[in-house]
Amino acid sequence: MKRALCLLLLSPLAAEDLLFYHCSDTHVPVAGTAGTVAEMAKFTGGEPAFVVVTGDLTEFGGGDGAWEKYLALWKPFPMPVYSALGNHDETWWVLRPEIAARHGAPWYSWDAEGCHFVVLDSAGPQDPRPTFAPEELAWLREDLARVTDGDPVFIAFHHPLSSGEFASPRDPGRLLEVVKDDNVVAFLVGHGHVARHEVWRGYDMIEGGSTFGKDAGWNVCRVHQGSFSVTYRETDGEERLLIEKRMTPMKREAAPIEPIPEGTRKALWAARVPSAVRAAPLAIGDQVVIVGTNGRIWRFDARSGRPLGEERYPGEVFGTPAVDGKALVIAGTAGLWRGGEPTRDRVYVAPPVLREGRVYVGARDGTFVCADAKTLETLWTFEAGHTIESAAGLQGLNVVFGAWDERVYCLDPTDGGLYWAMKGAGSRVEKAPSYYSPADAPTVFFGDHVYAADRSFRLGIFECVHGKLVATVEDVVAVAADAEEILYLRRPKAGLSRMRWTGQIEWTSEARTGRTPVPPTVAGGRVYVTSDDGLLQSVDTADGRVLWTCVAGDGAYVMAPVTTSGGLVFTAAMDGTVVCVEEDR
Repeated sequence: MKRALCLLLLSPLAAEDLLFYHCSDTHVPVAGTAGTVAEMAKFTGGEPAFVVVTGDLTEFGGGDGAWEKYLALWKPFPMPVYSALGNHDETWWVLRPEIAARHGAPWYSWDAEGCHFVVLDSAGPQDPRPTFAPEELAWLREDLARVTDGDPVFIAFHHPLSSGEFASPRDPGRLLEVVKDDNVVAFLVGHGHVARHEVWRGYDMIEGGSTFGKDAGWNVCRVHQGSFSVTYRETDGEERLLIEKRMTPMKREAAPIEPIPEGTRKALWAARVPSAVRAAPLAIGDQVVIVGTNGRIWRFDARSGRPLGEERYPGEVFGTPAVDGKALVIAGTAGLWRGGEPTRDRVYVAPPVLREGRVYVGARDGTFVCADAKTLETLWTFEAGHTIESAAGLQGLNVVFGAWDERVYCLDPTDGGLYWAMKGAGSRVEKAPSYYSPADAPTVFFGDHVYAADRSFRLGIFECVHGKLVATVEDVVAVAADAEEILYLRRPKAGLSRMRWTGQIEWTSEARTGRTPVPPTVAGGRVYVTSDDGLLQSVDTADGRVLWTCVAGDGAYVMAPVTTSGGLVFTAAMDGTVVCVEEDR
């Protein structure tokens, strides 16, 4: 319940003078940013109370000292610098732990001169696609409930709400549902490397330009006698006014949000957990286990959906845990864990893979770790050149994985000895090879070859023994194999295809897919795939017919692979939706 507005002195018209800077897209260590920040420090237009930086703080996340270099930029500034995360800060060496260490979470707030300021995280964890997590919006609702009714509110994050990169209009629409009763003066955003003002669904959005490039500069923001203005100042001294407005509270009706098309089959049951979910549901006996990105673990009765209990991993979880008997083996930001105390040895962002009493898993710092599955004691490590975020593939005396250093690696699983390391298909031809590394989709063994999809949507086919790239298939974001030497390709443009090991495409389905690197799941003569906007689909492996569809997320991305067990099909979405569908017998 908001505090009542009872004194004129508490109104936005009585807010004291306030000057602050807003900049965006510093992309450390890109050339040009240091010079712009130095000009900002020398600017004589008044001393700001603080600086807000709306994301893409770094080019490839915090690795190679980039986070420390970013912090060093602001040492000449005696005032606070508040940083939001962008897609570049979460795709590679994810910076969520560093922001959480400084502010308690990737989202936080503060007050200044009668105004309330909020920083949110619009970037998906360990993924460039934007979303607002359920736990984030729940925190925001509680935070704004403590703000006096009518007080000016400014909310900063990276992605403009009008961006077509959200899974659907419902995703940013959930944020508007939370703030519709508050006096939101402006959303401060970045991402586009331009300085501009946009009105979206009745809200003012101010984009902060970039600190490098042709029009490098920053926003000079002023609150004065009930008004708010923003002037973009370029490093050459040129200025342009972006907005000047009164901060009078406006009554806004929540904009209608487009409905999600209904599927052809209803879920047997559905639940909503208060967390985004990237991990595949885990079928353990007659239970299904859901692990949220916030580390909370929920158990449900697999057939009825009845809640059975909850526990917690002491960190964030971005990959699917392994199952050892009835025990979970989790790799996350607090290290490895199977109950009790985590190892806290490093930040893990890849799903662990279990085989013959050993756990194989990649870490944020580029270390590939083999550990004892019971004790979690490290048995050996191998150092790749950058973050490892996808699950490893294991076959015989080979373990393969991709990393964000452009390469696919093949190691000896007994001691970590290197067999070969080869550039991915996209990294061989793209001008920015690291961006297109074979790193965000799991590598797959198939016969005598290794299949690695990459960010350029190319599937590289490598000869297993020596790593020679023997073929490339275009328009593939992820791949899965079955026991009959058949591959199923998730394709951003074509949808879903079935391919023989010879490269022959046998069919292409009308199933909707998208660009998320989530591999299909093959089981019982069906292949299951989800669309970018949350539609779960069952496809006949024989001919590619879509047998049924079910809404799996309320217009949110589905980053969790599908799981099947006992005729039941499970998946979960980034809005916390969990669905169970009964397959035809």
